[in-house]
This record gives sequence, structure tokens and C-alpha cells, in this order.
Amino acid sequence: RHLVLFLKEHGIEKYNDVCAAYVDKMNKVLSEDFRVYLEALESLKLDIGVSTDVIGYDANVVDLIPRGREQLRNHRFMFSLGERSNILKEIDQPGLVPCISEANSLKYPYEVIFRSLQKLLMDTASSEYIFIKAFFRDESMFYRVFEGPVAVIDENMKLTLANSHDAICLMLMICITKKHQLVMSNRRLPCLDTYLDKALIYLWPRFKTVFDMYIQSLYQCDAKMLWVDGTHPHHIVRCYMEFTASLIQLNAECGDGQLDMSLKRLRLAVDDLLVRFAEKFATQKLKHLFLLNNCDMAISILKVRFVLSCK
Repeated sequence: RHLVLFLKEHGIEKYNDVCAAYVDKMNKVLSEDFRVYLEALESLKLDIGVSTDVIGYDANVVDLIPRGREQLRNHRFMFSLGERSNILKEIDQPGLVPCISEANSLKYPYEVIFRSLQKLLMDTASSEYIFIKAFFRDESMFYRVFEGPVAVIDENMKLTLANSHDAICLMLMICITKKHQLVMSNRRLPCLDTYLDKALIYLWPRFKTVFDMYIQSLYQCDAKMLWVDGTHPHHIVRCYMEFTASLIQLNAECGDGQLDMSLKRLRLAVDDLLVRFAEKFATQKLKHLFLLNNCDMAISILKVRFVLSCK
């Protein structure tokens, strides 16, 4: 460090050459490291939701109906948060080591991969920022070093988000990013402020797009095809309630009010679907019993989720 400062004072041209060489080398090394890590993580990804897997989507009705309640007990199901919320308790834990996960044939929802990637980025950036600030006393060098790595991550995120239809995953990624902002704030390091803000700018619009798909699928689905004769709660309504309860829990965890209107729109869409289902019954008694059973199930699910969230 002292030699670098001496060079800066007495040989500015050579000092600039040293800085340029360092920036160029570290940019290439870190860009390649993150690219390799991302490729390794991609092989661990567990696909949960696709475009035809939204609530009530007609093209998937043959597959959706048999799933019923059994699939809802699977915590990997795209409408239920379940154990996926544990990722928010492990926010600053070490990231995934791909070779170990592959050796154990493990697959993960994308939010787990996303957290690992951002954890590596935070730790690498923090270390590099502190070093550059102390060694070169030129913070601007850090941003030039990380232009490449951030570009690699941005490109991957844009591609992943364009193909993501898992609203729970997207909301978890938003929560993870907000918690990582807090981690960097506690470290008192501003070096990733721009990147983390930009990540949220990518995530919120995609979440809202996918959320709108969920709503449109409810309005557009064929109630006649999805209707099941019987007054028991309909499994699509159960999907909706699991989904709603999950988002309410995440909104309480790290929301900022953006979800409130969206949840109201989703409730109205399900209300509309319930009325269309109820119209298929021959008598008013059966119609009212069907509606009451579904409302009772909805209240039960919300109560359970509220109790769990308070623990």
C-alpha cells in the first residue's frame, strides 16, 4: 500500500497503468468465476411453475384436478409457501457448494439459488471494496472491477425472470433482496446499493406480470370444465387460499404495501369463480352450502397461517 501511494505521488502515469492492469485482471477473473458458479447453480434448479400452471388455467385442467389436496401438502407446490419461507431465516448463511449438492442429487427452488448467488456477490464485493479503498484509496476502481461480474449476473437474472411463472419464488426473491440491503447497510458498505436497487426494479414488474396471469386465468377459465359435483371445498379455491396466505405472510415479513391492491383483485377474481361454480347447483340450498364450505375452509387456512407466523 505504501509503495502504491509513493507511486501515485511520484509517478502518476505508472500508477494509472498499475490501476488499469488491476481493474482489467480482476474484472476478467471475477466475471469468469461468477459465470462458472452460475452455470453450476443452474444444474441444481428445481422447476416449480410454468406458464400453464397458473390457477385455473384451462389447458392444464386435466393435470390440475387430480392433484387436488395431495399436491397442496407438497411444500414444493407453487401456490404454497410451506418450508420455502425458511430461506428468509438463512439469509446470511454460506451459499450452496454445487459439487456437494450434485453429489447428493439435491435440487432447489430458484430462490435458494438466488440467495446463494447474492451471498457470494455480497461477500466478494465487500472484501474487494474494503481492499481497494485501503490499498488504492480510490473507490471508483471497485465499480470498474465489478462492471463485468454485475453484467454477468444481470444477464442471467433477466433471462431467468423472463421464464419465471412462480409468484411465490418472485416474492421470496424480493424479500431476500431487501434483507440483503439490510445486511450491506449493517456492514456500512455502499458498494452494492445500485445493484440491489436495480434487482428490485427487475423483480417487482415481473411479479406483477405473473400475478396478473393468475388473475386472468381465474376470469378466463371454464367453470363448467372445472366444476366438481359436490358441496365440499373446491381444490382451486384451496390453491387460492394457500397462495393468499403465503403472500400475506411474506407481505408482513418484508412488504411495503404494494401487495395490498393486488390481493384485493385476486380475491374478487376468486369470488367471481365461486359464484360461477355455485350456479351449477340445482338448488339454492346446495349453492349456499357450497359457498359456506369454501368460506369456512378459507378462514381455517388463514387462521393456521396467522398462528404459524406469530410463532
